[in-house]
Amino acid sequence: MKIVAILLIWLMCSLTGFYKTFLLKKRKEDLDTIIKIIEYFGISADYERKVPREVFTSLPEKQKLPVFREMENTDDVYGAFKKINRNQAYIDENDFLTLDNFFSMLGTVDIENQLSLVKKTLVELEEHKENAQKKYNTYSRLYMTSGILVGSLFVILMI
Repeated sequence: MKIVAILLIWLMCSLTGFYKTFLLKKRKEDLDTIIKIIEYFGISADYERKVPREVFTSLPEKQKLPVFREMENTDDVYGAFKKINRNQAYIDENDFLTLDNFFSMLGTVDIENQLSLVKKTLVELEEHKENAQKKYNTYSRLYMTSGILVGSLFVILMI
């Protein structure tokens, strides 16, 4: 029974480290996908003159993040964005603030201002993505290693 408890504690600590690393990686990947979506939006709005709902409906399936699924069914893109469950995404509060600024202005201004909004949002999201990449490079091995070491420490203390 003691061996099972020891193994369980070690696994929980190790998996916690791996999960934290997974969260860092997913944030980086989600930001990359969001950047592609906003670039696609800018191109569609500029050249094809699509409205926001049409853009989100025409997104390729692999780029449809769960946080954006609500937007393809409504004309009120900002209202749909406000209803989004933030637990569906791995992005943090600063990323949501940038997206909130983007979606609050989307469709309310003329095409030139909308394209400048797209460019501004892309610049901000690129900075967030670089920050996410730096965090991943800095902390991913730390989280995995510390999870394994803390689990091993508990094992040694229990023996």
